[in-house]
Amino acid sequence: MQAGISRLDFMSMDIELSEPKALAGFDIDRFSPSLVCVEANPEVRQQILDYFARHHYTVIGKYLRADPKNHISGP
Repeated sequence: MQAGISRLDFMSMDIELSEPKALAGFDIDRFSPSLVCVEANPEVRQQILDYFARHHYTVIGKYLRADPKNHISGP
């Protein structure tokens, strides 16, 4: 790898409805972030949830009351 990064502890993504496209090009299995926060607007929410479910991540529900717009997930 160019930057020498092999693992991520935390990943945050807020790119105005382009999250599914960015996730499609991200190798989550390679980097295995421990915690992920992704803005999940209604228009793309299900695509985001499906992506993380396919990769065995689950939404951490305790954060939804404090921040319903961003979904926080972990493996």
